[in-house]
Amino acid sequence: MSQPIAKEVYVTLAGTIDTQLVQRAFTAISVAVNNQVGKVHLLIQSTGGQVDDGISLYNYLRNLPFELITYNCGSVASVAVVVFLAGYVRRASATAQFAIHKTSVAVPHGATATQLWKRRVQSGEVGSGS
Repeated sequence: MSQPIAKEVYVTLAGTIDTQLVQRAFTAISVAVNNQVGKVHLLIQSTGGQVDDGISLYNYLRNLPFELITYNCGSVASVAVVVFLAGYVRRASATAQFAIHKTSVAVPHGATATQLWKRRVQSGEVGSGS
């Protein structure tokens, strides 16, 4: 029989925010949810990554049934800042760095957001969500 999980756990999120990192985070945090953990400490070190993956992770983290504390473990940049903001409590050392920047996307003339999303799904760049 395995040991019961603690009621307070630490999860590290380090590296580029992409589909693989988000899937690993979902898997790790699902273990905490399934074991009725009361508090998760999310340690973040990331230069950012894919905006859609970061927003997906933010939305997931904001809807969890436990207290989430996020930490800047050195440098949190770009969409990783959005993930950091998912914490109900947010902590950073005096020497921690945050970096944000303007982002843009080139949209073909007359294209709608739905059309652009369908193209990404059809190309396999993102999942259909079904």
